[in-house]
Amino acid sequence: MPKPRTVHINRVILAAMALFAATHATAQAQVRIDETGLVLPSPVRFESGSDVLAPGSDKGLEDIMQFLAEKTYITLLRVETNAAILADREDNAQLGVRRAKRLAQWFNDHGMDCKRLIFVTFGQEKPVAAGKDEKNERIEFRPATLRNVKIGGTPVDGFGFVVVPPCKQD
Repeated sequence: MPKPRTVHINRVILAAMALFAATHATAQAQVRIDETGLVLPSPVRFESGSDVLAPGSDKGLEDIMQFLAEKTYITLLRVETNAAILADREDNAQLGVRRAKRLAQWFNDHGMDCKRLIFVTFGQEKPVAAGKDEKNERIEFRPATLRNVKIGGTPVDGFGFVVVPPCKQD
């Protein structure tokens, strides 16, 4: 668990990144950064309880690719999958792994440089709402390094379970 000072430093860094990104935004890139990570104009979602991308998710993933092409200072983006508490802990962990692999495959199939992405899952271990709330079923995209430097002392995996992506990494 990160220390409160580290969390504060991370938020300050992300706020600075958001300001930098906002001042250098182009008309095409609609993705922005806030203290939670990337905010997408088109959400990326999975069908409930599955690793099948929901309709419309391709647009959000394409937006991320465009954003990263423009923001080369973000050298590593952490892709986090999270599950709602709809099944047991192990099933949710496995669902998170399958979802992370599905996203890695999507990015690989669309020509993304895999070295700029790390895929992790938290399963049901990082809820944003109490109980079986669907808000817990989400994908988050967070900058992990800027110009190859970790952000605020947080490990690049964000304390999540690293899922080996199905694309080649040298």
